[in-house]
Amino acid sequence: MEITRYAKAPDVEKVIKQVLKECHPDLAPFNFLAVFDVSKKPPVKGGKVVLAKTVLLPELMVALLGNDEDGIEADWAIIVTHSSWMTMDEKQRVALVHHQLCHAYYHTDKKGNKHARVAEHDLHEFNEVVRLRGLWCNDVERMARAMQDCLPGLDEKAAKSEARPDPAKADGKRDGFGAATKKRGAVPAGPAKPLAGQEALA
Repeated sequence: MEITRYAKAPDVEKVIKQVLKECHPDLAPFNFLAVFDVSKKPPVKGGKVVLAKTVLLPELMVALLGNDEDGIEADWAIIVTHSSWMTMDEKQRVALVHHQLCHAYYHTDKKGNKHARVAEHDLHEFNEVVRLRGLWCNDVERMARAMQDCLPGLDEKAAKSEARPDPAKADGKRDGFGAATKKRGAVPAGPAKPLAGQEALA
């Protein structure tokens, strides 16, 4: 049994503050606990390494942290897999933290009280379905529109990725961003995201 699975993550905390200032000033007054998962075996979900996750802290834990000698107060914890963080460049780290911050929001009840919540992803879909069925629902269409500015550089990135082995094709699993594989259908998997191994976004 691992005694020390988690450790404080000042590097992640720094990026959190940066993204809050740039993109989520509404959440800036609130606090996030930044944590590294330093397990020897990284967390896996659905056969993919979990890059990070955002979780709500129970009321008791919030109370205990608030009375800690460090004076920590937080409603959410962002837990980042340390081994994955060390393989990322600065742009990828900012994107990962931004993704996790998008999970955090407050629900205001009828009395005006705010309650911390964790939001679901904007899109739950498979690459295979989009390739064969197109923009078949509003969520897929909105995501496609959001990706328009990224498309001009896609061919260049794909050319660089093709030189690397595609783990999805090798073992019949999925890559970390949902690429369909040979075992699931006739649609071939696209180039993998330039991160090591198979990763999942929580």
